[in-house]
Amino acid sequence: MLKAGITTAVLAILTLHSAGVEAQTRRGRARTLTMIATGYAAHGLQTAGTIAREGTAAADPHVLPLGTRVRVRGKRGYIGELVITDTGSKMKGRKIDVFFNTRAEATRFGRQTVTVEVLQWGTGAASARREVHEGVTPPRPQ
Repeated sequence: MLKAGITTAVLAILTLHSAGVEAQTRRGRARTLTMIATGYAAHGLQTAGTIAREGTAAADPHVLPLGTRVRVRGKRGYIGELVITDTGSKMKGRKIDVFFNTRAEATRFGRQTVTVEVLQWGTGAASARREVHEGVTPPRPQ
């Protein structure tokens, strides 16, 4: 009887682990994307209900849903780990807007091709707010 209970518990843990892995890969979605990144410094309320701040970014929600945590690298090196907290009418396809505190930093960053690695898929505005609450780090202007 005890052996059957242990087997069932192990099977349940493996099932939960497998479900978690599938959730992370979003049913076969690529975890690494090549995207066009633009720096921006428009302060205000974002789609997720958060205030724009460094460490956040905007993207097409069909490509990177709100709350998705990503690591971004440019041709000149590491840019940062960001949370997708905003969308926009011009955010279609593989584009990402990286928020900077000042217009000068955003202009220096400019527009560049980047590699975006998905660290954790978001599930909407609530997950975006939770990720920002857990902490974000400012991007590195390049």
